[in-house]
Amino acid sequence: MRRIENQQSWRWGVGVLALAALYVGCASGGQSEPSVADAMASRDHDFGSIATAYEQHCALCHGENGDGQGAAARFLSPAPRDFTLGQFALASTRNGVPTIADLTRTIRRGMPGSSMPSFEWMDDDALERMAEYVRYLAVEGLARNLRTASEAEGLRLQLPGARALAETRLTPGEPIARVGAAPQDAETLELGRETYLEHCAACHGLDGKGRKPTPDWTDTHEIWTVRDFTAGIMKGPSTRQELHRRVVAGMPASVMPPTRVEDPKAAAALITYVESLIPAGANERLRQRHTEIRATRIEGQVPEHAGDAAWDKADEVELALAPLAWNDAAIAAAKVAALHDGETFAVRVRWQDTSRNDRLIGGSGAGGGSDAAAVQFSAAERPAVFGMGSDENPVNIWHWKAYRFRDVAGLTDLRPPHSHMADVPLQRHAPGVREPSTGADSVRVHGFQTLPYDRDKHRVTANPSYADGEWTIVFRRALRTEVNGEIDLEPGGKVQLGVAIWNGAARRRGERKATTIWHSLTLAR
Repeated sequence: MRRIENQQSWRWGVGVLALAALYVGCASGGQSEPSVADAMASRDHDFGSIATAYEQHCALCHGENGDGQGAAARFLSPAPRDFTLGQFALASTRNGVPTIADLTRTIRRGMPGSSMPSFEWMDDDALERMAEYVRYLAVEGLARNLRTASEAEGLRLQLPGARALAETRLTPGEPIARVGAAPQDAETLELGRETYLEHCAACHGLDGKGRKPTPDWTDTHEIWTVRDFTAGIMKGPSTRQELHRRVVAGMPASVMPPTRVEDPKAAAALITYVESLIPAGANERLRQRHTEIRATRIEGQVPEHAGDAAWDKADEVELALAPLAWNDAAIAAAKVAALHDGETFAVRVRWQDTSRNDRLIGGSGAGGGSDAAAVQFSAAERPAVFGMGSDENPVNIWHWKAYRFRDVAGLTDLRPPHSHMADVPLQRHAPGVREPSTGADSVRVHGFQTLPYDRDKHRVTANPSYADGEWTIVFRRALRTEVNGEIDLEPGGKVQLGVAIWNGAARRRGERKATTIWHSLTLAR
């Protein structure tokens, strides 16, 4: 009820201010008003390279104008933030409006629990400028929304008035005071538990495990999942002060309302109790950090099998992954190691997956599919974060799938020509195979949703194994291929590497795929 009342109060305030702005606009002599797009272009802002960086790394999800309608948005859950609503998840102010420093911290860290990666590779000045650009998009977008809302009420809100309202709405309020320290003793935890039961348990549960997704009153009409503290997936940092800020300010971009605990001792105890529910290390567990990967050069041939002793010489690193749609079956981490012998390159990828899906598509759990993995390479110094390349900087993808329909030979002959079943994917009814596929595809991609049909079937090999709830895949390819558009690897050279993993047990296609950010791969001389 509190949230609905707040929305009604804000709408009433907009109506009053809109009338005032309308009066000022009408007094301007009735000159024709520029379009919002023209006004955006003419404003005294020169974001230069930051606007270009936003277009390269952010617009695919958040949209060119920050409206959350980028080309990838429909595949992502939670959906990318729509800046034009003027609402953000993480703020250090009592009115829930983030400062530039708040936005900078969020961009730098990314948001575990969503598909937004970390941008910590950007320097501090660039991060701050990106935060300013995001706020600029939010103000312009909110101004457009306010004008549309005023027209729906029979008003004509002038552009200067709309901007003034948007600037007011996005002005940070009073900073949230720091919460006091409190020991994790029995008395404090009991007071914290009592405060938690009063203010938080209705949504987050008596045990802190949250509740299943339920429809709620949200501006984006989304279904929200209440945070499970015990899972340790926290969109914002789980430090004491950051947790306190989220309690006091709420999360305006979600259904979490502001919570004001007037007794300082009880407020401190509440944070101590919430801290006790969150697993140790949660603040960093799913944070995606740019990692240096080294491909060790060995004598003799690189191994085909994951258990070969030569892999003991490789420097294995663990990489965090983020699924396109967050779910309980998400693959959150993978271990990667690489070797080469001067002629051939091999990369080993392994990950935990207790549900082995390599027998029959659709045959392991409702909506299930095949487990799969891919490694992609880019020669660009700083490829777009979301991957998939561009016309200027294409990427190579080596893709392995545990169950590939073409590995079941001859079954297409069973379908009569011109059958009414011609459009039904036959693999849904195909039998399983005894062993996972050893085939791999090598594709060259020039942008999002540009996967070609002509895939190379022989240049890259994949050797999979599954034991004790863990998949391990060894990809192998010659360092140099002399294939037009495909990236050659050189001893002493560096390329960017990314990993994607599909869990066939997930129910929907978007939930199956999880990806890393780009990482630097250097081949030893």
